[in-house]
Amino acid sequence: MKKWMVALAFLGVTLGSVQAEPVRVLVYGDSNTYGWQSAQDDQELPRFGDAVRWPGVMKAALGRDYQVSVNGLPGRTLDTDFPKGIGTLDALDLNGKRRLPLAMHVEGPVNVLVLSLGTNDLIDHFHKSNTDIAASLKSVLELAKQDLVPHVAWKAPRILVIAPAPIGDTSKTDFRDDFGAHAAAQSPQLGSLMCKVAIEQGAACLNAGDVIKVDGLDGLHYSPATHARLGRAVAKKIRQLASTPAH
Repeated sequence: MKKWMVALAFLGVTLGSVQAEPVRVLVYGDSNTYGWQSAQDDQELPRFGDAVRWPGVMKAALGRDYQVSVNGLPGRTLDTDFPKGIGTLDALDLNGKRRLPLAMHVEGPVNVLVLSLGTNDLIDHFHKSNTDIAASLKSVLELAKQDLVPHVAWKAPRILVIAPAPIGDTSKTDFRDDFGAHAAAQSPQLGSLMCKVAIEQGAACLNAGDVIKVDGLDGLHYSPATHARLGRAVAKKIRQLASTPAH
């Protein structure tokens, strides 16, 4: 084969690889997705860097065939309004269901949606049972499967739910005022119920409690080692999900 033909053939392969679209992943979650570093009352609360928090570990494990966007907000619930919001954020900002369409518009088209919420719905003064929280998850999943951008031919994403691991001891920080006896009693059973609902709705699910234990000083957040463990487990689930033929 002549040299110019070899060069053209090589260029064609190169351009083809450049043009191949990565799998677009949106991680939509709460303070552990954000990277909140667990601390006691008298310590600062810096945020873990991208290489430490679990979505960053997940992204590194997935490699360049995946494009990952992370939308993590401390205090975010599935669909519950904080009556007064938090700081400059109002109740609408913290309601995961209400802000999900905006996040999907910004990052779309989303091929895989990773939904990591549910812990904040356990807050005692919300008075939500595990059944209530599971119903909230169902409502969010039904929304995520809709045609959220009607003027664009985007397919609904495949969805991976990360059901929260049971909370730990919150007595050492002010979180004890929100996550008390009510939350502690419910949280061990929440993950399995959320996974049941997720699967019924056609989503995949990873019960985080099967992979990690909440080990931060405040009983809600993760150590770097736990972030790493969860990130690798989520990456494995996403690869499985992306390689499964669509129904």
